[in-house]
Amino acid sequence: MVYDIGNVSPLKTGIKNEGILFSVFQFAYKLGTAIAMQIAGLLLKFYGYDAELAKAGNLSEATIDGLRAIVTIWPAGFAAIALIFIFKYSLTMPVYDKLIGMVRDKEKGKEIDMEYVSKIL
Repeated sequence: MVYDIGNVSPLKTGIKNEGILFSVFQFAYKLGTAIAMQIAGLLLKFYGYDAELAKAGNLSEATIDGLRAIVTIWPAGFAAIALIFIFKYSLTMPVYDKLIGMVRDKEKGKEIDMEYVSKIL
């Protein structure tokens, strides 16, 4: 998705800014990873996980159930949230091909339909 937007963003902005887009994407990816690790740690603490007890095999049933939830229910919930954004993503292949054609036309100095571009982007 980032690459798609990087290719067609000059239609809206008038400048090529792939570097900034990819930098923001990488930063967001790293920030998301950090947040996910923090959430994982908080969930382990919430469910009472103790590494020493785990080594000895003395985890409570509640902790084991919590660990199961961490690796099944929680990821499924976050995947469901992600699906909402995926289905709202309107840049299909035919639309993308049309936008790329518009980018090429704009580079050649031809007029393009900015109303269509504004609706998509």
